[in-house]
Amino acid sequence: MNKLIALCCYVLSLYGCDLGGSTFIQREQSGGIDRLYSRVVANPGVARFECIDSASGRCHYTLYDATCEAAPTALPVQRPACRREPLQRFALDAGNEKHVAALPAFRPCVRGDTKMPGPDCDVPAPLASR
Repeated sequence: MNKLIALCCYVLSLYGCDLGGSTFIQREQSGGIDRLYSRVVANPGVARFECIDSASGRCHYTLYDATCEAAPTALPVQRPACRREPLQRFALDAGNEKHVAALPAFRPCVRGDTKMPGPDCDVPAPLASR
């Protein structure tokens, strides 16, 4: 049933029907050249992930639960960082896209390398050796 709903939402989106969704674009440049360029379009029932360009040749996606908030950095009172595990991880070759159905609300984190990001999309610093 979820796949049928996702398919219907996808077909409607092809005809320009907006059912309320979000678009996440991540673009990193160095010297005017794209190091990473990705677009994620999340609609109810289906999400489209596009790896437009990546210097490494691949975009590495990590999806986190959208209800899990990362710790704010500018507020005087710090809350503990969200430590939830990723919902899903996958990689796409540059120039390819992937459609995923039946995802809960998520926050995407995309990188050009394979390092595992934290829920705030930062790669944790390695522990100092003693």
